[in-house]
Amino acid sequence: MKRIIVFALTLSIVYCSIQFTSATYNTINKSFNILLDEQFKALMNIDTIGEIKIQFDITTQITYFTSPECSTCKLYANENQITLYKCQSKNNCVKIREFDGLQLDGNYILSGDIIAIPMILDGTIFYLEEVYHIKQIVPLLQNPQAYLSQKIGLLMKSDGEDFKKMTISNIYTSLFDQGKIDKISYSLYYADSNYHLTFPGYDTKLQYQPFYDVVTGYHQLYETKTYLTSSVNLNFSDQQIVDSVILYIDPTFEDSMLVLNESIFEGFKKAREIMEYKENYYTFKILFEKDVNELKLGKRIFKKFLYYVHEDKYGQYIYSLTQLKPQKALRSGIQN
Repeated sequence: MKRIIVFALTLSIVYCSIQFTSATYNTINKSFNILLDEQFKALMNIDTIGEIKIQFDITTQITYFTSPECSTCKLYANENQITLYKCQSKNNCVKIREFDGLQLDGNYILSGDIIAIPMILDGTIFYLEEVYHIKQIVPLLQNPQAYLSQKIGLLMKSDGEDFKKMTISNIYTSLFDQGKIDKISYSLYYADSNYHLTFPGYDTKLQYQPFYDVVTGYHQLYETKTYLTSSVNLNFSDQQIVDSVILYIDPTFEDSMLVLNESIFEGFKKAREIMEYKENYYTFKILFEKDVNELKLGKRIFKKFLYYVHEDKYGQYIYSLTQLKPQKALRSGIQN
């Protein structure tokens, strides 16, 4: 597996705006193309709810909706964000079985029913199966994160010790089992103020360099929340500054370049209060941690790279990046 030395580029990524076209594939199955906003939410139409923005998450396999029977859910959700889903047979919602004791992101214990929901995704009708219908939540922390009314998990991973053991989110298995897709994979990038999610596969017009594998394993957290991790080196100005850092990839993380508001300098009377002299130059008084062992990358990485999750020839899920084609080259390819 190749080591991704190109991560040194992430220290100097800048914003670029690129126009992309929809992916097309010469298969009998459909590719799904979903636009997600800055918060990684997509606009969807759900029976008994209507048109709402649903949170997607690449770090969990859990998909859930909130039942009107959940009185405790409202206590921990933002008042204007709680949205309830009624599972009704007249709307073809099917109750499968009950569940109890499911952990959600280390913040709550969930209980309720497991259901199957009819859904339209990118113009295709299918049943979203194995959905958790939440009827009660119990906080695990004194101050847990705000409860979200619904979420669709996108995680797919192989077990670190036995890669034949896989975790695959039910949105993929539902589409695959119902013949809507012929393989399980997805790709993701950010452009024009939206995340562009495609599954299966990726738009070949976006690629002009080989993919590099970026993962050696997954870090498990609270049983249901996972973070992609990889051991990489970071360079700055051709000099290695961090060795074997653990990489976390999360599209909801805002990792833009540092922007300072000039108001923070109000009250400072002299330059030496915020700057210091080192040998023959001045620098801001900033504390640099000597031992850096982890790095979290978010939106900036998806602006610059196409992220692709897929199976290798051994049946193991791998996580790869390739630099997006420059805007001029992409437009030339489209015209041809």
